[in-house]
Amino acid sequence: ILAFNGLFPDSLDAIGEEFSGLIPRDCIRVWYSAYPTIYGNANADWKRQSAELIREAFLINQSPDVVIVSSLFEGINNNVVSSVGRLGLSCPTAVILYDLIPQLYPEQYLENQRARDWYSEKLGYLRQADMLLAISESSKSEAMQHLGIPAGQIATILAAIEMDLIETALADPIAPSALRALGIERPFILYSGASDPRKNHLALISAYQALPLALRQGHQLVLAGGMPVDHQHAFRRHARS
Repeated sequence: ILAFNGLFPDSLDAIGEEFSGLIPRDCIRVWYSAYPTIYGNANADWKRQSAELIREAFLINQSPDVVIVSSLFEGINNNVVSSVGRLGLSCPTAVILYDLIPQLYPEQYLENQRARDWYSEKLGYLRQADMLLAISESSKSEAMQHLGIPAGQIATILAAIEMDLIETALADPIAPSALRALGIERPFILYSGASDPRKNHLALISAYQALPLALRQGHQLVLAGGMPVDHQHAFRRHARS
C-alpha cells in the first residue's frame, strides 16, 4: 500500500503511472488534511501538528503489518508531513536514513532557529522508529555515533546502482562527438554529484593541480551535475588561482 498526501494532487497520476503493473491502483490511498503545513510558517503550526495526527491515524486505519517512512526529513519549505509515534507505535515502523548532514554541518544547513527546531523535531521522530534502513555503512555509523542508536536497530540496505546497469552503460559508450560538444577531448577524471561545500570540490581541484603535468595534459577533470551559477564561479576562480 502506498499512502499518498492529498496536498500534492498533481503528483498522484505520475506516481500511479510509475507503479502501474507493480501494485493495484486501489492500493494507492490518499489522506487529506488542513494546509499549509510548512514548518517554516510558524502560523501553520497547529495545522501541521493536526496533519501529523491525521496521517498517523490514517496509516493505523490501513491495518499495516509494517510502516516504512521513505523520507522523514521533509516539510520545512513544503506541505510534506512526516512523523513517527505521535499516536504511539501500534505497528513496527521503519525509516529510511539517507544521512545526518545537517547534524554534522549545522552552520551550513541549520542557519536559523526555526530550521534547528525543525531538524531537532525530526531527529526525535527518527529515534522513535523501531528500525532504521540506512542507505550506506557511513549513514549507519552516523546514526550510531551521533544519535546513540544501537547497531541492531539499523539495517544497511545500500542504494548504489546495480552492476548490470553499469555493464549496460559500458557496453554503449558515449559518442566522442557528444563528449567534444561538452569540451571533453581526452580521457577524464569524473566527479558527479551535488556542489555543496561539504563535497570538497576545491580540494579536488587543488589535488588535480598537484598531479604531474604529464598526467594533467593527458586527463581532464570533469565536474558533472546541477550546479548553481555562484558555485560554478567559485570553482573557476579556485582553478585559476
